[in-house]
Amino acid sequence: MGNVVPVADRTEFPSAASLDCNLGSQCTATLITNTFLLTAARCVVGPEGSKASTCTYSLGGLNLLNLTDEVSESFGSVTADSIFVHPDYHPENEQSNNLAILKLSQPVTFSPQVEAIRLFNGSLADGIFGFVTAYGIPGNE
Repeated sequence: MGNVVPVADRTEFPSAASLDCNLGSQCTATLITNTFLLTAARCVVGPEGSKASTCTYSLGGLNLLNLTDEVSESFGSVTADSIFVHPDYHPENEQSNNLAILKLSQPVTFSPQVEAIRLFNGSLADGIFGFVTAYGIPGNE
């Protein structure tokens, strides 16, 4: 298991998004273009297989518990007709095909705090490090 980094600078992971869906889920998503977010299917599909009807997202902020102290750069909502779940995802098996794409109704404006993820295009080798970003509760590292 890798190291958990509990604190990041606002410009360190500008593709990280907070996602809240009407199913009660709070998840991390990744901005992959200025109009699409990638997240886990379990964030937008309930245990019975029903898809969320609405999700709201926030980009460019770190402190989700107190957004009044730190204004997010971009935020909005996505409706169910813009949520695309992997066709082979089944809630009873969250480990397989656990992917969903959300199409934003408006393109986001890129800034130092908001930009699409840069995809790795090299070859993997021992000793190469990568990062996985997610929101969490301080103290639960």
